[in-house]
Amino acid sequence: MSEPNAEFVRFYCQCETKLKVPKAAAGKRVQCPKCGFKLVVPASSSTEPLRDASPQLEPPSTLEDGDGLLDDLMSLEQAAETTGQRSVVESQKPCPNCGVSLSPEAAMCLACGRDLSAQKEAKKSPKAAAVAGGLAKRGGRFALGCTLSGAGALIGAVVWTVVCFVTGYEFSLIAWGVGLLAGYGMALGYGKQNGKAGIVATLMAGGGVLAAKIMIFSFVLYAVFTGDTDNVDFQREFLKVSMVEEKLDEQGLYSDDERDSKWDVFYEEATVEVEELSDEEVRDKCAAMQAEEAESALADQRFRLADHRAELRADGMGMLPYSSKREELRDEEMEAVRQLSAEDLDGAIAELEHWEEKGRWSSPQYVTNFLVYERAREEMLAAYEDTGEDEEEFDEEKDAAEWKKHYDKAMSEVTELSLQDQLSKAKAMEEERQREHDRFLAELEERFATQDDEDSFDDEEGIVSLFFSSMFGPFDAICIMLAMYSAFKLGLGEAS
Repeated sequence: MSEPNAEFVRFYCQCETKLKVPKAAAGKRVQCPKCGFKLVVPASSSTEPLRDASPQLEPPSTLEDGDGLLDDLMSLEQAAETTGQRSVVESQKPCPNCGVSLSPEAAMCLACGRDLSAQKEAKKSPKAAAVAGGLAKRGGRFALGCTLSGAGALIGAVVWTVVCFVTGYEFSLIAWGVGLLAGYGMALGYGKQNGKAGIVATLMAGGGVLAAKIMIFSFVLYAVFTGDTDNVDFQREFLKVSMVEEKLDEQGLYSDDERDSKWDVFYEEATVEVEELSDEEVRDKCAAMQAEEAESALADQRFRLADHRAELRADGMGMLPYSSKREELRDEEMEAVRQLSAEDLDGAIAELEHWEEKGRWSSPQYVTNFLVYERAREEMLAAYEDTGEDEEEFDEEKDAAEWKKHYDKAMSEVTELSLQDQLSKAKAMEEERQREHDRFLAELEERFATQDDEDSFDDEEGIVSLFFSSMFGPFDAICIMLAMYSAFKLGLGEAS
């Protein structure tokens, strides 16, 4: 009985892989399924790997696979490269993208451009990649917790301020709600027990309480200094402050030191007077004072508009700058302005502001009058300097003829210029006047800078002192501590 394995040839590839092929394939080339190396099937079985000798290759003329001369040369070259050593193919790795064999140290596939460095690092330390992913996830959750905690604290601060604005009372216990919102925000966003989360939630709660206190303090200052509130307590304070300011003005005390020295005395007197008034009387007095202030502001707008119109008319007529006739024109314009409705007055003021900012230089008449008056004034001043007379001693009747002469001369010189030249000269004179004004203000500021800095520091220090003394009482401290403790416990993850 013949041996069943006699029909097969067993041999080893250069990568030590045992191959088994039919004996009929002797002399033909086959490819190793492990390393891909092509080799010729020997005529008989072999128990030794083909390491120290080249594979048996039949002459090119006997090959039957039809690969041609190039395949034969490639086979010979591969066989020669593997002589005396193990094939490098065994240690190569395929590209995960295109399948091309690569060196184990390769960081990039030259065939397709695939970056292999990240995959290499992941294979080296798969646990490190998992840890990094976990840290990134936890970091995102912590950031979300911080965001929700801050948003909760801010919402609580806004609600607290609105309640104070509507009711006129602070309700310090709402501070606890600010702390609860800050803590729940951290617990909702982060959801883990962590001391760092508790500390952040506590800081968010403290920031929310401070923001609410600042907004409430600002509202109280606005109500006290304007009286624009329905709270009668704030209206009483408004009356007291207004009465003190009025008494200080009546006595001619305008400097800060003088007003500060008398403020406490006058405030006590005003307090006595105001406390004797009923709530209805306080409201009536506040309404009357606010109406008076509104009328005063309206009168200022009327005067501004009337003065502007009168000056344009007077300059167009060539009047002496300090002529009494200018006052007559101003009175006429004031009567006309008083006839305007509130809506028409607002529209006229808006047009005036636009004219002052941009429109005046588009008026040829204004540009001409501007240049003429500037030149005539310069000539007038030069004439008085030559005679030694003071400008403040101008006499309207005496100087009317002199002014007329300088005015006519300036008008003659200016009208000889083109409109473009007039505009350029007028703007240049305006810029020079503005520079002189800025230099004057800079000198004043430098002269009084030290005193102003001290006054500003005193004012800021006084406001800060007033803020803390009026907004943080004993009960406020208890509520704030409760708010911060609640925020810490909730942010820490101890929801109970």
